[in-house]
Amino acid sequence: MAKVTVVIGRFQAPELTNAHRALLNVAMDQSDAVLVLLGCAAFPLTERNPLSYLIREDMVRNYLALHLSTATFQILPVHNKFSDKVWSSQVDEIINGIHPFDDITLIGGRDSFIPHYKGKHKTRTVSFKELEKKGAMRKAESATKKKKKVTLRDIEDSG
Repeated sequence: MAKVTVVIGRFQAPELTNAHRALLNVAMDQSDAVLVLLGCAAFPLTERNPLSYLIREDMVRNYLALHLSTATFQILPVHNKFSDKVWSSQVDEIINGIHPFDDITLIGGRDSFIPHYKGKHKTRTVSFKELEKKGAMRKAESATKKKKKVTLRDIEDSG
């Protein structure tokens, strides 16, 4: 039975933040396999969701490929749903389709999906202290601030 860590996030910033990278490092360090589920809205690119799935997948894939130790990884979309229960069922379905018999842990930071997840797998909120050990910085620019710097032209170019 493989140990699998699942990270769910939007990663809607033009580059991964220190906190994003630290969370991915935690996942890689504690697992045989990492599954990253990228949150996807059902509507076209907007100011709140300025980057396409493909751009975000490429950004995460490049980071994991460069920094991976022994863990394998996969990146897949997870779509917004009208309720936490329905969304959680979708998350579980994706995970179970790939890792039906493995030891699964979903991890996130303090502002993550964890309070919304109503599925069957165990979750763990990674403390900022642990993220700091992996390179996150308290004074670093937030993903929200970075996202706001993405211009309308960036949105049009990524579509």
